[in-house]
Amino acid sequence: MQKALLHHFDWQRNDCYWNTQIFHWESDFLVVSDAGYVQEVEIKTSFADWKNDADKDKFTKAWAKPKWKYIKRFWYAVPSELLDKHGLPPNLVPNAGVLSVTPRAHGRQPIIKTALEAPRNAEAQKLTEAKKEQLQRSLYFKAVNGFLKKF
Repeated sequence: MQKALLHHFDWQRNDCYWNTQIFHWESDFLVVSDAGYVQEVEIKTSFADWKNDADKDKFTKAWAKPKWKYIKRFWYAVPSELLDKHGLPPNLVPNAGVLSVTPRAHGRQPIIKTALEAPRNAEAQKLTEAKKEQLQRSLYFKAVNGFLKKF
């Protein structure tokens, strides 16, 4: 699903990071625009996991609230068949959008459609240069560690 998200969020124009930690929680997928604004995408492949997501610390704990000032938009990316079968969970995180991902045959790029538009956080702040460097370092070290495990 990350590959489809890379194309959807135009990885050639925006910086995209996956499975990285910057806001005291791991983010499945982050998009940082040229202007420095962040969109976070949480990937869900089961309805139970999606439904339980609202109970995560990043949504419920007071320490996490200040970190949300950097998130311009928050999305869930879910398989289209999951959305078709179950619909939206009753406790969907407020201000979340939903992207529906439909696989295609023969290695073709999956189709991503907006099932629920994510509202823009008008108070979102740009990432600081220090935060951008932290993201780049985390991806670099993840790549190096993955490379070294091969030996």
